[in-house]
Amino acid sequence: IDVSTDTTRYLPPETKMELAVQAIWSELLGQDNISVDANFFDMGGHSLLAIKLVSNITRRLQQQFSIAQVFDAPTIHLMANCLEQASELPLTGQVLTSPENDKSKSPLSLSQSVLSLTEQTLVKLRTGDAEFAPIFFVHPLGGQVFCYRELLQNIDSRIPVYAFQSTNMRHPSLEELSSHYLCLARQLTPMGQLHVIGWSMGGVIAQEMQRQAILLGDQQINIALIDSYPTPHDLNFTEQLVLITMMAEEMAIDLSTLQLDSLHDLTIDQALQLLKEIGVTQQRLPEDIEEHDLAKHLAILTHNDQLFHQHKMQPSTGQGLLIAAGNNTQVAHWHRHIKQLTTARIAGSDHFSIVGASFSHQLASQLQDMFYTPSSFTFA
Repeated sequence: IDVSTDTTRYLPPETKMELAVQAIWSELLGQDNISVDANFFDMGGHSLLAIKLVSNITRRLQQQFSIAQVFDAPTIHLMANCLEQASELPLTGQVLTSPENDKSKSPLSLSQSVLSLTEQTLVKLRTGDAEFAPIFFVHPLGGQVFCYRELLQNIDSRIPVYAFQSTNMRHPSLEELSSHYLCLARQLTPMGQLHVIGWSMGGVIAQEMQRQAILLGDQQINIALIDSYPTPHDLNFTEQLVLITMMAEEMAIDLSTLQLDSLHDLTIDQALQLLKEIGVTQQRLPEDIEEHDLAKHLAILTHNDQLFHQHKMQPSTGQGLLIAAGNNTQVAHWHRHIKQLTTARIAGSDHFSIVGASFSHQLASQLQDMFYTPSSFTFA
C-alpha cells in the first residue's frame, strides 16, 4: 500500500463515503480537515481508537467493517473504497469464530457483528495463498495485535496471516490460554506446518503452544519469539497504577507533567478518569470515550500480567527462533526453555522499536528466512 506521509498536503474527500469516513476519523482523532491519504496510525491512531473506529463505521454507516481492513486500508481513501466495494456483499471470513462465541449458526445482527469484529479471539489479517504455511501472531501483554501492523506490511503478501487477540479473562492460566489458541489454530489448519510468532508475552505463549503440541504428537508448530523474556514465576504482579502508565504509553498520552507518585493517592477509577481527561486534552482519546472501555483494557492488562507472572515454564523440545532487541540481556536464559533454539539480534532496536517501522523490514526478512525457503517461499 502506497500511503503518503506528507502531513503538509491536504487532499479533500471526493465521494460521499470518503466524507463520511473523514467525519468519523475527525471525531476519533480530534482533528479537522484530515487528508484522505493520511495514515490512521501515523495520525495518532492506536489499538483502542482502532477498535472504536471499527465499531463506529459499522454502526453509523450500517456496513460491516473488520479489524483486518484497518490493517489493509489505513487511509480514508482506502477505507472508503473497501466500504463502497463491499456495500452489497456480506462480511466473509475476516473474523473467525472462537468456540466460546459460536453459540448460534444464525446470521449476525448488526450489533452482534460489531461485537464479533472487536471481541473475537482469532482474526484473519490476510487470506494469502493456501500453498504457504500460515503465520499466527500472538498478542503481547496488552491483548491487541496492532503492534504487528508494520511487520505485516513487510511479510510476503502470499503468506496467510492470522492473529490471536486477548478479549476476555476466561482462562485462569497461561497453559489453558495457550491450549485454547492451539486448538483454534489446528481447527483452522488441521494438517501441515504453521508458524506462531509472538512479541513480548506473545513469545511465551508461542513457546507453550509448541510444547503442548509436541506432547500431543504434533511436530509441525514452528515458533519465533520477538524480544520475549522468560516468565519470572512469582506473585510479584505489576501494580495497576503502573499498568495504567503502560496504557498511557501505548496510546502516546504524555504523563510527564504529572508527579507519578501522586497517582498512588488516587483510586483506580480516579486514575482512569485522569487518564481519560489528559488523553482527551492531548487529542489522544475522543471526547466520547467511555470509561468502561479504559477499565476493560486495564482489566485485560491486569489479567494477562497475572498469567505471565504465575506461569512456570517447561521446556519445549522443538525448534524456535528468538530475535532479540539490541539491549536484551535475557537471551541465554531461553536455551533451557527451547531445546533447538536459534538466536539473532537486531542492533540498535529496543523492546518497542523492534516491531516498529524502522526495523520491520529486517525483522520480516529474518522470520521468512527461518520459516520459508527464500528462493520460492515453499515450506522450509
